[in-house]
Amino acid sequence: MCPYSEQDPAPGPSKGVPGRHPSHHIARTALYTGTLLALVAAAWTSALAQDTPEATTPGQADSSERPYRFNMGFGLSRSHDDNIYATPGSTESAGITAFTPWLTLVTAWDRHALAFAASAETARHSGYRDEDYTDYSVRLQGRYDLEDGDNLFGSLTSRRLHEERASVDLPGAALEPTTYREHQGVGGVALGFDQSALRLGVTVRELDFDSVPLESGGSLDNSDRDRTQYELGGRWTRLGEATWQPFAQGTLDWRRYRDDIDRFGYERSSDGSAVAFGMTRDIGAAGYAEFFAGHMQQSYDDPRFDRISTWDAGARIDASLTPRTSIDLQADRSIGETTVFGSPGSIDNVATVTVDHRITPRLTASVPAYWSRNDFQQSERRDHVTGAGISLDYRLNRHLSLTAGHSFQRRDSTDPDANYEQGISYIGLEAELVGRPIIPLGPNNPGDGFYAGLQAGPSLLSSDVDGPRGPATGDGRLRAGFGDLTAVGGGFLGYAWNQDRWQLALEAELDEGNGGWDHARSDGSRVFSVERGTSLAGSARLGYSLNPTAMLYGRAGLAFTEFTTDYRHGGTLVHEHDTQRGVRLGTGAEVAFNPRWFGRMEWSYTGYHGYDAEDNNDRSDRFENRESTLRLGVGYRFHDASAPAIAAVPDDAFDGPYIGAQGGASWLHTDNRGEDRGQDGSGTLRADRADDGVQGGVFAGYGRRIGSSPLYLGVELEAEQSEAAWESARDPNRRNYSAERGTGLGAGVRVGYLLDGALLYARVGHVRSKFDTDYQFAGEGVDIRDRRTLSGLRTGFGLEMPASKNLFVRLDYSHTDYDSYRIGYSTSTSDSAHETFDHDEATFQIGIGYRF
Repeated sequence: MCPYSEQDPAPGPSKGVPGRHPSHHIARTALYTGTLLALVAAAWTSALAQDTPEATTPGQADSSERPYRFNMGFGLSRSHDDNIYATPGSTESAGITAFTPWLTLVTAWDRHALAFAASAETARHSGYRDEDYTDYSVRLQGRYDLEDGDNLFGSLTSRRLHEERASVDLPGAALEPTTYREHQGVGGVALGFDQSALRLGVTVRELDFDSVPLESGGSLDNSDRDRTQYELGGRWTRLGEATWQPFAQGTLDWRRYRDDIDRFGYERSSDGSAVAFGMTRDIGAAGYAEFFAGHMQQSYDDPRFDRISTWDAGARIDASLTPRTSIDLQADRSIGETTVFGSPGSIDNVATVTVDHRITPRLTASVPAYWSRNDFQQSERRDHVTGAGISLDYRLNRHLSLTAGHSFQRRDSTDPDANYEQGISYIGLEAELVGRPIIPLGPNNPGDGFYAGLQAGPSLLSSDVDGPRGPATGDGRLRAGFGDLTAVGGGFLGYAWNQDRWQLALEAELDEGNGGWDHARSDGSRVFSVERGTSLAGSARLGYSLNPTAMLYGRAGLAFTEFTTDYRHGGTLVHEHDTQRGVRLGTGAEVAFNPRWFGRMEWSYTGYHGYDAEDNNDRSDRFENRESTLRLGVGYRFHDASAPAIAAVPDDAFDGPYIGAQGGASWLHTDNRGEDRGQDGSGTLRADRADDGVQGGVFAGYGRRIGSSPLYLGVELEAEQSEAAWESARDPNRRNYSAERGTGLGAGVRVGYLLDGALLYARVGHVRSKFDTDYQFAGEGVDIRDRRTLSGLRTGFGLEMPASKNLFVRLDYSHTDYDSYRIGYSTSTSDSAHETFDHDEATFQIGIGYRF
């Protein structure tokens, strides 16, 4: 959101993204705290709304005769954090007691407005007192009304906060989290014209970081992070009768560090700017949507830092989908500050979505999910953070609520020491003075109810393995990706609520896997493998009907899966059989055969908590598993489902030429076999190597129904770019090699069966794809880069659904088996050593097309 948008009368830095710490990472917070902060923010917004009487919080109408509205409350919780230091291995867990008091004071004048809010959070960690903290925030915000609807606005904010242990800027050797103070002032003017509106504002933000004690003694001086940030910006919006209103916005910012030189000798002060164009609209009585795109740049005082220049984009949707269900979706892109050595800053991408659903008048469920990517410029470091959770709020009365929930967060980084997984479970009590009424719900939709079914499909199990190698006194290390294609099958049970085109469902899944991957050496060296077993998962699904019988949906939840890990080295066998927790995210489509029976196709990604396999020499390998699964399912509703009021799909909806674009995920698996292993060169290797990456491309084709039958026949061309790649790094002076898939071209035939509102199809064709294989053996002077184009047989299936007269959406899964090849080289023990690479690839993509 732009800092000078209508929805944010008091703009802040970083384009108004709430909760962004100076380290620009996704901070881990208990979900109950977010609920309290949202309540405080709602009070500020209502105080500054133009139509204040209609913006009052439910339950406060009885105070409308007073010139102010006062409210106060607190939250008390007990939580369990299974990785308080956010480390990749040897995790420490702790129980945490937190107390969060807050208060708000809001004026109720006909003209002008003032709002005061204060909150604090104090947390105590059982057995880890150094992790205790006390944060607070105080804010005064106001609006002075001028003539003809114009106004002046401003705010003053003072906060004391702490950086989470997962912060990039907090060293791992710190004895306690870094505390800092933030002071911010905002001032601006909002002007209205005949057909437009203009908002101008300035923000001054000051950050002051405390020193932090270190484990080795002494302390880390953080004064070189102290800075003052100035921002000047504005937004012009075109008003009118149209539903969507266009706008243009721009900002200038100056970031000034108090120390000219930081601890590494860099000058980090900078100047920046951003410009964007977008559209905004109101949704219902209180919701809105906003999208924008543009360009941003940041120039640094240090000549060693390159100017960061990149595209900018953002989105916000805050709306009620049904009387019971609401959604809050945010996406943001910004240039952040960092202390990473040699990097001027990071390009940060953040996307969050929260779905709230009132199950009963007293019980509300919230399902948040988020994703972020931090690309540190002039550095090889890239961080991906994903997370999901669920929270329940039960209203005892209008003043008291019981809360409970669980959240899970995972970071995958190019720096293995920065990887971590963290789960937090909590239960709490919330209280407020004024309170909120318990509003009755309307009658249930006749289409609401239970459903169940069976599902099965292929699954790619992959693992990142990280562990020491070589003599115990050495510094050898292996970092590699392994995996293989397996199969899973099981059942699901859920309950769905429907409203117009929208559906919200809570669902449980139980399935069984029958395979895994292995790594084997014949010279008595390490042999290890991972096998996947039974899995139990629970998640929330949010769906949207594209036509009367076809629905597209997304899901977020948690999975608990059994893994068996066998690890043999030097006569020692380690057999680990444990249940690992993971976050599951997915998307799929559902097609109704009749009011009760339905079919579905779904892809899901699950990232699991890492674990260690330790041998008798007190040395261990770290295993971090993840799973990408494609399932086909058939289900039965225990009630007659009612189709939404949408125009039916015509008989010729799938006839004719078409074009489209698609994107998704690709998994590259390689059967890798090699010779010349071990000290004497007599050993052999057999390993399943695998990893994933994003893929996107375009397609074009022609197809039609065969006569009056439900059969379909068509041809299709496709062009694609994949980033799927795996790497095996054995340091120092040993084998380091990788395989990467690049561009590809393909042609194929589609044969399908027409359902009522969807096309279920199978495909077969030929592809030509580029592969880069790097093979280095530093100790033997081997350095090979092999580039070649391979042919492959592609098979797959998919589901295509019309969304309008010409537009359609499709889900497509394919598997490609490529030709194998060898890379030969010479070593001190062999003149004809070689490695064999046999690639196959699994791809899932979502496509949007236009049929002429």
